[in-house]
Amino acid sequence: MFTPNPDEIVIYGATADGKPFRPSDWAERLCGLLSSFGKEHRLCYHEWVRPLLIGKVRSVTVGKRLATINPPMFQFLMDFAATNGLQVLDEAGLKELLGDEIGNTTTT
Repeated sequence: MFTPNPDEIVIYGATADGKPFRPSDWAERLCGLLSSFGKEHRLCYHEWVRPLLIGKVRSVTVGKRLATINPPMFQFLMDFAATNGLQVLDEAGLKELLGDEIGNTTTT
């Protein structure tokens, strides 16, 4: 079961009218900006930026600590969300938006 983390915010991948944000792999592409390839030549997402599937909505979780460690990247992510009309939700916002759907969340 997923529990919203108070140390993270989520860029929720649905537009204002409730439609899924496109392209469908946007979250993986966005997280790929900070990813690297590990020892086994597999893609490894950064610990503070990773894709998340909330119900059927692709989203991105961003560690709040990124704002201190890499302010330009944090601002880029927030600007991306604003430019594309995506909601940026903290723990309380997720609980309010999703209610009972919180348990139906997985990382991708």
